[in-house]
Amino acid sequence: DELRKRESLALLRLALGALVLEEEFGSESLLVRAWRETLDEQVRLVLKFFRRDFDPASLGILEKALFSPHGSRRYEAIELLQSAGDTELCRLLSPFLESSHTMDLAQEIQKNFTEISSQNLSDLLGDSLAGEDSWIRACALWEIGRKKLTEFRSRVLELKDSKQDLYSQEMAIHCLQSFEEQ
Repeated sequence: DELRKRESLALLRLALGALVLEEEFGSESLLVRAWRETLDEQVRLVLKFFRRDFDPASLGILEKALFSPHGSRRYEAIELLQSAGDTELCRLLSPFLESSHTMDLAQEIQKNFTEISSQNLSDLLGDSLAGEDSWIRACALWEIGRKKLTEFRSRVLELKDSKQDLYSQEMAIHCLQSFEEQ
């Protein structure tokens, strides 16, 4: 149960982070897309924790609804959750199923889950640079360079000298060049 709770909170943090990044960089940003892929993986992981509570067909309905733009699938999933009486999963997934707009989703998560603090761009980019995913790190460097976010200069310089991660090293060089351009 503790693992399930921790992974559920991680899902909510990822969702809020993706929303903040999307608001800043737009939905076409590679960084936003990478965060959304990670979010999708987290949704699937969290659903696995509820396998004992739902049959495979019901879990399939929930998964399809979460990844579908069609409202009818979302309504079907909401009904399924309500009829199953699983208040934990219902509370967790309802914001995703009921929110048609990204800002609504952010507000719903923050209203229903007070243990999730709001996230700011600087922390999210710092986490992206410090994380283990080299693709997310490279995408963060791209956005930092594109927006000329020079407050990350020292971290970018560290990554430029890193021999372990060629993606990040190459993007750090590009990022530093972007800082110098007007």
